[in-house]
Amino acid sequence: MNKLFKMISLFSVIFATQLSLAGGNGNGGGGTTDYCAGLDFTAQSALIIMNDNNDVAQLLSVTRTGINGQGNAGTCNFFFVISNGGAASYTGRVLDTGGGNTVPIQFYKSAGHSASTIIKGATEADTSSILIGTISGTNSTGVCSGGCNYYPYLDTSLVTTSGVYNNSNFDISLYKWDGSSLSSKTLVATKNNVSFKYTRDTSLSLSLVDTGQPYSATDISQDVNFGTLSPNSSPNTTLGFDLILLYTNGYKLSMSSTNGGKIKNTNTSLPNTNNTIGYTLKLNSSVITFTGSSIYQVVKTDTGAALSGGTRLPVSVTIPTVGAVYPGTYSDTVSIQIAAP
Repeated sequence: MNKLFKMISLFSVIFATQLSLAGGNGNGGGGTTDYCAGLDFTAQSALIIMNDNNDVAQLLSVTRTGINGQGNAGTCNFFFVISNGGAASYTGRVLDTGGGNTVPIQFYKSAGHSASTIIKGATEADTSSILIGTISGTNSTGVCSGGCNYYPYLDTSLVTTSGVYNNSNFDISLYKWDGSSLSSKTLVATKNNVSFKYTRDTSLSLSLVDTGQPYSATDISQDVNFGTLSPNSSPNTTLGFDLILLYTNGYKLSMSSTNGGKIKNTNTSLPNTNNTIGYTLKLNSSVITFTGSSIYQVVKTDTGAALSGGTRLPVSVTIPTVGAVYPGTYSDTVSIQIAAP
């Protein structure tokens, strides 16, 4: 009896072990049933043309074809990561012209390019920086919270040099996992060499802003008002603003003065004497001398590209003295043009 009893005990241990092996975690990570069998994906496009309208969703379509011939009957957990395009870290992702000019690019799980939604590469990712989805029940199509989309984004305001910017070294990889720990991940499929391209044509623009303020495309005029001045006085008053230039391949800046560098009494019925007040205009500390009325003259040129945020040139206007002039309102209009060099 003792010998038979021992044999039955041994058989029951083996049987229990076999029952345990018959189970599974739904993703082939320790059981015989892999609910992610046949998992694959397609990318919406292998070449994404970027433009000034960023935050355009790029669809990643996930499917599974079956699980070891048993039919789809369980949940498959999966996620996506995106490589760094040749950079050492996700923070170094760029498009470049091949000539040393670059612009940062980043990939997000949703529109709005919030830093908390960045999709990282496999070596840097945690559970907050991957695009997560599932296929459950008898379904064959994957779903993600907010959609299985990624959003490439580049800040085109940082592009200051004209040219074609691209990078074809980005890989999008699909992993299966247990839904909680990245240590359980298994690579399923990768789309290699997904390309992103942005073209910046030669461009020129300027902005006239209050001193120290940033570039604004809608801020293109300044009212320099000296208030009330007395005849036969020396106010030596200086007012100013900033001229900010955006350019990708050099510029030529020209100025003209309606009254040839003087503010003039707006009462046209006055005699043509004692009706103007001289002023000194400086651009980036250099005095601009107008050679006539309403004549454009080149005052500054440059090559290359503007600094990040635009090249800032301080403008100052000083009225040193006021002579024996008629009372009234005095004004002048200085026009500024920017053109290719």
